[in-house]
Amino acid sequence: MPITKLSVRVRSSALILGAAATIGLSACGGDDDDKGASKADYQKSLNAFCGNLTAKQKSLQADVEKVMSGNDPAAQAAAMASFLADYGETLSAERKKLEETGVPDEYEQFDEELATGIAEMAKISTTTAEKVKAVDLSGAAEGDTSGLTELQTALGELSKQENPLKELKAPADLEKATPNCADLTD
Repeated sequence: MPITKLSVRVRSSALILGAAATIGLSACGGDDDDKGASKADYQKSLNAFCGNLTAKQKSLQADVEKVMSGNDPAAQAAAMASFLADYGETLSAERKKLEETGVPDEYEQFDEELATGIAEMAKISTTTAEKVKAVDLSGAAEGDTSGLTELQTALGELSKQENPLKELKAPADLEKATPNCADLTD
């Protein structure tokens, strides 16, 4: 699959309430410039970026599946909030690592769009984590479904978020240079 459109799926909420929580990701770019940021360095860093996000997503999926096998909605929601916050932090940390490589001049606009999109995705993940963490599920065991409804609403909002990077296009030469980005496709 071409890496011109990539998306990372975080199906965590599906394991809580049967709703899919989707966070999209599109990422790739790079070329030579005169400031020391080489095409090869940027491609290598971008490939690592995509590989690290793929590994984080797989870890998140496994963690969510494990936690969701329990019967305690409050523990499940707390774990979900933790996973979403951690994912938001991972997005920011991985983006910072990519920035340290430097960006060739002709890809500065692309990289700015990538940075803006990643920041928005991290914000979406972190904001949803805060909403989930704030849900009071103390009455769920006694049949009070108000907390579960609030949780479902928070996770439903996450699943409706538009991919902040949906319009980001990768240069064709990066399809070959960044195979880890292909691992992020649907």
